[in-house]
Amino acid sequence: MMYTGIPTVLANDTSGRISQLLAQADPLVVSDVQAAMALTQEAMRLAADGGHERAYGQALCLYGATLFFQSRYDDARAAYTEARTVSRALADAGIESRAVNGLGIIARALGDYAATMEAFMTSAQLARAHGDQLGELRALSNMALLHNQLGDHGAALSMQREVMAGALAAGQRVLESSAGVNAVAALHALGDHAAALALADERLEVTAQLGLQEHQVLLRMYRARSLLGLAQPDAALRETEGLLDWALGQGNANNITLLLLTVGRAHAALGAHREARESLERALDLSRESSLRPREVEALQALSELAAAQGEHAQAYTHLLAYHTLETQLRTETVEHKVKVMSVQQQLEHLQREAVLTRARAEELEARVAERTLDLQRVNTELSVLTHSLEAQVEERTRALKDSQVKLLAMEKLASLGRLTAGLAHEINTPLASVMGIMEHARTLAEEYRESIGHGGVTDDDHREIANELLGDLQQAGQGAARIGEFIRNMRGHTRNVASGAVRIDLPPLISDTLAMLVYQAREMNVALNFTPAQEGCAVNGEPGRFTQVLTNLVLNGMHAASGLPGAQVTVDVACTQKGVVLSVQDNGCGIADDVLPNIFDPLFTTREVGQGTGLGLSIVHDIITGHFSGEIDVITEVGVGTTMRVTLPGA
Repeated sequence: MMYTGIPTVLANDTSGRISQLLAQADPLVVSDVQAAMALTQEAMRLAADGGHERAYGQALCLYGATLFFQSRYDDARAAYTEARTVSRALADAGIESRAVNGLGIIARALGDYAATMEAFMTSAQLARAHGDQLGELRALSNMALLHNQLGDHGAALSMQREVMAGALAAGQRVLESSAGVNAVAALHALGDHAAALALADERLEVTAQLGLQEHQVLLRMYRARSLLGLAQPDAALRETEGLLDWALGQGNANNITLLLLTVGRAHAALGAHREARESLERALDLSRESSLRPREVEALQALSELAAAQGEHAQAYTHLLAYHTLETQLRTETVEHKVKVMSVQQQLEHLQREAVLTRARAEELEARVAERTLDLQRVNTELSVLTHSLEAQVEERTRALKDSQVKLLAMEKLASLGRLTAGLAHEINTPLASVMGIMEHARTLAEEYRESIGHGGVTDDDHREIANELLGDLQQAGQGAARIGEFIRNMRGHTRNVASGAVRIDLPPLISDTLAMLVYQAREMNVALNFTPAQEGCAVNGEPGRFTQVLTNLVLNGMHAASGLPGAQVTVDVACTQKGVVLSVQDNGCGIADDVLPNIFDPLFTTREVGQGTGLGLSIVHDIITGHFSGEIDVITEVGVGTTMRVTLPGA
């Protein structure tokens, strides 16, 4: 059913029937979604046939919620988008706030946290402008859930308590109860199990009075996990009785996995290893099937601890390695999500402040113009025509000024956001890809090690060799992670072209370490990496991380240029000359065309396909060489033969 402009005349009895249907459907969305959908569809039909636009928009929002709870995200997004179209035609900020809030919930479910934060903040602003306290509290509660998901549990708890207080004052007991459940979850995530247990007991009494069965089950589930955290496994097991059957009936994979993990950990604490393993392995399988990676991490950790307790050290090591790999990946992704969310949040807050200031200035200007007009009219009525002309000019210039300010501000924000996002993506993805390649090699070694256990032909020396390779991989992965951290610390200094923390750098060992991080990518691209350390010591003054950044970008560009060609190779050379230290990175790739060469150091210039390059690599390299190291870079290229990037730096 699509919105095409519904007539506004509606019989009173039909209006009452629609309101009754929506009131019946709202509390059923989370407990009986099929019944809620049937009621909502009937309300939509009556509103469309009878011409009640506002009721149709409200029904669309509720319909979107029923689709979301069935994981039909595309259909839910279409419903909320149509509701937003209706709300704008009606200039109804209340309906628009609820529709935008729904779009934010979908974005959060799909992992687009930047879009999620933007939607929830916009929803809260619309609700506030409409005087819709309930809508504002809903948006605040959803923002708290996002903070909890990103690990900001303290902020999530504070916001949920604010929602609880506001909902209670407004008489919205269902929203108050929902915020209470989320507050218990935040306390548990903070590790304050005693406080979580106390709040869960308090909220259980409220949910029992309200008859909210799902909230009662969720509270009991978090109560069981808190009891487990307080080293009371017997009590935790008793608390979970009957909950798993209910969760299985609801089909919520997250709740089922949480209960299986709780039961498994409780059995493990009680020494019931067989029952513990069964529950934990079920939790691991379900978390993987449902892409619940935080639950997968918890299951892997619990299985590793259980295997270690039973003396199954190989199995414990396998689970522990998988746990650390996935946990590191999730932590990295969470940091990236936080950066994006903080950027969106800051941009929206700044826009809101600017909007308030612009409105205040406009109101002040209008007041002054009106006052001056009255003064002029009182002084001389003959000047009224001139006064009207001046007012029109002032209004026109004010509008032009506002338009210019808005356009300039938007252009600057987009440019800053584009540079930050593109730079972060380019410079973090490079070492991160190396780390992931190294971890994949480590996983292969671990599998070989596991398969070799018990083989008569495998000696202790073989085990030591595999262990040494694993240690080498982990060391290289740690270096890659350290490089990501160092890059982030250097971002502010780089953007201001300020050299700080300079030390004497012995280049040959640093070059060897950097190339070692790129070996795996070179193998995947079938490119040979060549480097023969200089006989004499070659050293420069500067920050090692920035030199590594330069070398990595130049080598990767060479690898991309040579990849796919027979005998593809990249050769790195460093030598001390009278002019200084000369670093050369040579490839036997396709070379650079004459019409492309003048632009290669321009920001955002790239010859690769969309999505395969940001166009920032050589621009950053040029800035670091000329700014931080006070050096220069030359390009020697021939089409069909290859390219040499020659960097000359002052010697130490």
